[in-house]
Amino acid sequence: MTWSDEDHTPTDEPGLRHALAHGAADIVISPPPYARIVRDGRAHRRRRAAVRSAVVVTAVVVPALTLALLPGRHPAPPPDRAAAVPAAAGPATAAPAASHADFTAAADSTVPRDVKVTQLNGPLSGIDAEVMVWLPPQYDDPAYRDRSFPVVELLPGQGAPSSIWFSRLNASDQLKPMIANGSALPFILVAPRFTGLGGVQDTGCADLPGRPKAETWLTRDVPQLVLDNFRAEPAPQHWAVAGYSAGGQCATRLAIAHPDRYGAGVSLSGVNDPAGDPTSPVGRDKTLRTQDNPLLMLRRAARPPAVALYAAGAKGDGLEDGQALAAAAEPPTTVTVGELVGPRDLPLWRGALPAVFDWLSRRLK
Repeated sequence: MTWSDEDHTPTDEPGLRHALAHGAADIVISPPPYARIVRDGRAHRRRRAAVRSAVVVTAVVVPALTLALLPGRHPAPPPDRAAAVPAAAGPATAAPAASHADFTAAADSTVPRDVKVTQLNGPLSGIDAEVMVWLPPQYDDPAYRDRSFPVVELLPGQGAPSSIWFSRLNASDQLKPMIANGSALPFILVAPRFTGLGGVQDTGCADLPGRPKAETWLTRDVPQLVLDNFRAEPAPQHWAVAGYSAGGQCATRLAIAHPDRYGAGVSLSGVNDPAGDPTSPVGRDKTLRTQDNPLLMLRRAARPPAVALYAAGAKGDGLEDGQALAAAAEPPTTVTVGELVGPRDLPLWRGALPAVFDWLSRRLK
């Protein structure tokens, strides 16, 4: 309990109040017993302040010294939520609670039965949509029970469902034999809904005022779901984001903007200028068009991001965009450019996936 000086001051002596508060040099002290009370009061205040200081020092220093001297005592390691997805720069946002989800087989008969799906209500974005996950065969192998796995987040083109990665691009069916023969890492494949988020057909994969927080959904809510429910490696050097067409442009931009989440980004037939997608709200806004252009992001970066980029496209359809990225990149950013040959369609991107998985296996740990 803390006592005020006034608690010890006689109520009928105003001069004494002034003396106790400011010292007695400028007033005439009343005859005893008040002169003694003033002296005793000032001494009491000094003793009480000294005691308070000693108590505080003792309370802080002694326990700290005691803990430090205990044999084998070390600072506690960070909690096992090291798997928490780091927040993007900006206002502080509380980390969401662990989201343990129920996964079931996809209802789409064209999707392999080993692809699972869940409904995620993103705690940070507020977006409620499905997320598909494929686990490599090693995941349930007892020999790998203590192993964590790298992750590739897959973004489709504008208007396409997330299931297209498994139903028509055959991502998991192509990856499985590559894992078996040792030419690819056992990636966890994650395909979140990309279009139609929050009832908006084209979000520009960005957090825009008055629109769904698509970027938060893709870079924080979805990765956190994966980390909460699977043995996924949490560090960015084990994560990649990949896409084709509009999804490729977004994958490149998100990898550059979030090197604390992704160590690699893959674009198939993606262009740098968001206006290349005529439906994109980012491409229709002059400021956003400049702000979210991956090429301009690299050129104006005060510190080049530590990401590896793979940009493949046909001549006149993404190839030159990849070459421009490679010319602008400065270490530690790296850009690998590949040329695709063929019409801009699903068979083109499906045929490019083995090269993508090979490249990612050499970039991710």
